[in-house]
Amino acid sequence: MLMFTKLKVFILIGIFFMLTACSPKQYSFEIDAPPKYSSEYVFKSMSVKNFKSDKKQYLSNIERILKSGIAKEGYIKIVEQGEEAVLSGVLYIGTVHQENSSSSYDCEKKIDGKKVKSTCYGYTYQKKHLLKIDYSLTRIQDNSVIFGESISEEFEDSWYSSQSASKARMSAISDEEIINNSLQKIATKIIQAVSPHKEKVSRELQEGDSDSVKLGITYIENGRVEQALAIWDQCIGQAESTKSVAASYYNIGVIKESQSNYRDAFNLYSKANRLLPTEELYIKAMTRVETLNKQNSKVREWKSQ
Repeated sequence: MLMFTKLKVFILIGIFFMLTACSPKQYSFEIDAPPKYSSEYVFKSMSVKNFKSDKKQYLSNIERILKSGIAKEGYIKIVEQGEEAVLSGVLYIGTVHQENSSSSYDCEKKIDGKKVKSTCYGYTYQKKHLLKIDYSLTRIQDNSVIFGESISEEFEDSWYSSQSASKARMSAISDEEIINNSLQKIATKIIQAVSPHKEKVSRELQEGDSDSVKLGITYIENGRVEQALAIWDQCIGQAESTKSVAASYYNIGVIKESQSNYRDAFNLYSKANRLLPTEELYIKAMTRVETLNKQNSKVREWKSQ
């Protein structure tokens, strides 16, 4: 029995490493993303006010989070008067719904030192909540709404106890925490909609079919970007296999993309595509950086103000 258990452990470990080895390697970085509305509107200042809610005690929270978040992005100055645009809206907090439930199952209990078949119970405590906001961004110059939308944030979670319903209920987070967490999440969505912002993305890296390309990825995973680029340049210079050269061009393109050098990234993705024209990843990368280059030109307008 012990040998069988050990064998199961080794098999599970083996499967884990196989899955890890087969999964694509990712490189994460931040890009400059524009707001959702047209690039013809470039504001230097904005006020956040006139929000309404069915629960007024949360109005100061949402306004404070929005003000600090927009200011932190560094593109738009938050002011109380003399603003070029006003962000306002209606916030619907709603009620946190709660539900108790229980279930039974067969189990064994010790009675007088003996195991006896019995019935055991499990207790579940569930909370659900929906937070919604309708907001708009109005330009002061002509009092026109240039952007607006309705967004929501849903919460649903449950807590379990094999002892009692009160134990399950005691392990749950408070209604106040649920609402404040949802406020933070929904405010983040609004901030990213109305202001240029940093956005985290991940790009797949390719291993090719040579150790040198894989070594470059190992360097990337350890934060040694320059060494990785040198390895991939060497792979291209030595004209290794088509697959590895294409992977090297592509991986260097990912680094250029992370540096917002979209033209160079496009050229590198194109070289990889010419070597392996059926590789869908290269085609998607070319399309992606063309879009990012257009978006980046919008953000540059904000930076130049």
